[in-house]
Amino acid sequence: MIGTALSANAQSVSLSQRFGVNGSLSIPGAAGGNDANSHVFTADGHMIVAGDGYDFGCNCYHVTMAKFDTVCGALDPGFGTAGIMSHIHEGRTSCGGIALQPDGKIVGCGTIAPGNDGSAQVAGVYRFNADGTVDSTFNGTGYVRQRFDPVSSGDFFQVFVNADSTITCAGASSSNSNGGVYAVGAMRFNYDGTLDTTFSADGIATSPPAGSITDATVMSFGTAAMDASGRLIVAGSNYYDQFLRMVRFMPNGDLDTTFGSGGIVTTGVGCYYGGGAGGYGLTVLPDGRILFSSQVPVAAFMMARFLEDGTLDTSFGTGGMSTVPVANGQAYDHAVLPDGGSLQFGRSDDGYGTCLRRDADGQVVATYGTNGFGTAYAGDSGPFFRGGALLPSGRVVGYGGYWPGLMLVAMLTTEPEVDALPVISQSGTDLVTTGTGDFQWFLDGSPISGATDTLYTPIANGDYTVVLTVSPDCIFTSPVYTLLNVGVEEFTVTGLYLITNPVNDVLRIVNDGATTPCAIVDAGGRTVMQEQLFTGANNVDLSSLRPGLYLLRTAVGAVRFVKE
Repeated sequence: MIGTALSANAQSVSLSQRFGVNGSLSIPGAAGGNDANSHVFTADGHMIVAGDGYDFGCNCYHVTMAKFDTVCGALDPGFGTAGIMSHIHEGRTSCGGIALQPDGKIVGCGTIAPGNDGSAQVAGVYRFNADGTVDSTFNGTGYVRQRFDPVSSGDFFQVFVNADSTITCAGASSSNSNGGVYAVGAMRFNYDGTLDTTFSADGIATSPPAGSITDATVMSFGTAAMDASGRLIVAGSNYYDQFLRMVRFMPNGDLDTTFGSGGIVTTGVGCYYGGGAGGYGLTVLPDGRILFSSQVPVAAFMMARFLEDGTLDTSFGTGGMSTVPVANGQAYDHAVLPDGGSLQFGRSDDGYGTCLRRDADGQVVATYGTNGFGTAYAGDSGPFFRGGALLPSGRVVGYGGYWPGLMLVAMLTTEPEVDALPVISQSGTDLVTTGTGDFQWFLDGSPISGATDTLYTPIANGDYTVVLTVSPDCIFTSPVYTLLNVGVEEFTVTGLYLITNPVNDVLRIVNDGATTPCAIVDAGGRTVMQEQLFTGANNVDLSSLRPGLYLLRTAVGAVRFVKE
């Protein structure tokens, strides 16, 4: 059970108007391209998204991160510059993923190189302080470049922070103009950036080196996941046959011989190699089963589930796979829901960021959004989601990018009425506002004492606004609502106000004081009704009275009114 936001009933999905601007954030980062492919949640309840991009001006690659409040998308001014940080190590830095250390420092991984020469592109890991500045205590420079072997090029797909503060990076090596081999591997680093030699004797573990591109361990793109016992699965595909491969390492760096054949699983599951960082999703479920997502070579959202030993779980989807064609779409990473279902992120058929919801058995939840897809109509050109997350509130954050090189973060909700911004409208003689949270009404810029509800009965003309506070970082003010003719008549003693005069069948009275009795007297001096006026707004039913002139009398005053 994850709340009404993901219930079994039909659910429309829309952008949360509380988040960013019209439901999304556009994050510029460094010049050139920027898109997000990874995230972490911080101890202060914020979210950091990270990715990379190419800058035509310097012919270089950079890592970009942004930190923001998950309620309304307010960028954290204490992180980077106004909430955004971009950085380059040695002329080229890519970002495959990020992880958070207990002290709040951010570890990232990818490729680091002086330039774009393929033979110099080496797997790299780097660390930033909690405020987004480079952490120079990590290897003295803030980063480490490390080859899997003396010659091969390499890349890290994903990074993990272990309980003992060591850092595990998963990736692969590849050949280059100087030679080298294709292999899948992992490295483990100490907190200071040195290799942890208790892992595979020298800190570096690889699958059996490949002698050709047809070897089962060749990966050009990939991802990784770690289970609760510390076993590491590296998964991905290559340029040539686009079939999923998985390798599992034990916590000490040895291949896990209980997994597939000698620790290696070669599947017939097709997956698109062009996804790049964040292109694949991999999760080890609490029961040990393995969930993988990607796009298949023909455009479709694909998810497959495997048993703990690496064989396909035929109870999932159809024969272990769930494939949903999307002719012009793209499919990437996923998030697992508390009920065992999932959301897979990508680009919709009509070209916007979207997520596909499946249940725990791999079947599409057609009641979610439109045929299972919740789409964010945000981003000017070519928007997409590479990944996302489910928030404790039940709302969904999707992130990726859009042209011309901006990170895109959007929030989806199935409760638009709860997420509505304050907008004032009139209902009879009352003013009402939309939204959910803490309210304060204002008249001509001054707060109205005690006016803290969604409804307010005005007793004066002027410019009304409402301020809605959701959290200290998330405060919204409604557009001005100008009231020109309240029709209020005050009693001879202040504190009682007659709303509208003449009246129809309901007499509206606002009582600012204690409960008081009242009498309604007709033109002949006869008492025709007696009522109690309670503190606040009162409605007196006049439907039994004939049209005419009447007097409303209380102990503190009297006022004439006309019933139409």
